[in-house]
Amino acid sequence: MGESWSEEVRVVTRVALYTPSWVITGNLRMRTPVRLTDLLNNWTESFFPLDEVRTVSLRDGRVEAGALPTMLLVALTEILVLHEVPAPEAASRPRAAEMHVPKQPTAVMAYVGPLRVEGNLYLPAGADMGAYISHAIGTFLPLTSVTIVPPERERLSPVRVPFALVNRNHLLISRLEKGPPPPEALA
Repeated sequence: MGESWSEEVRVVTRVALYTPSWVITGNLRMRTPVRLTDLLNNWTESFFPLDEVRTVSLRDGRVEAGALPTMLLVALTEILVLHEVPAPEAASRPRAAEMHVPKQPTAVMAYVGPLRVEGNLYLPAGADMGAYISHAIGTFLPLTSVTIVPPERERLSPVRVPFALVNRNHLLISRLEKGPPPPEALA
């Protein structure tokens, strides 16, 4: 599913990804619209390419932009969390066709590397969360109504997004008694 930089690009999506040390925002270029869940879980390359990048250190809040190369390759195994950066034109952008499987939202709190992530994990009705995560297809689990809390709150503010993917290989997760805020509260 990896794409060559020389191929024709039709869709540009601004994403933010979190590694153990950095928050990296950049453009992801694709030939056709595809759900981020499908893209990441079917990615066959070892590195994930982004261009027009900006980085923020999770350790000291330092911002680095402009001094970075036009293209940055991020090791797929280092990606802890990834989400689309909301943009005003995102609502009119074409979306990939989706298959709907009825699921129930389950409020969760997860620690993914140095990040605390709260949101809704959608489980099939009656499914055990541990069994579902253990047998889920793909490395990245989708969450909705997400709050991402960086380790240095005094330097970096929590981020609220409607949707994010978390790497289940770096995950400590539990159910929450009180759920995350409703999606309309994130607007």
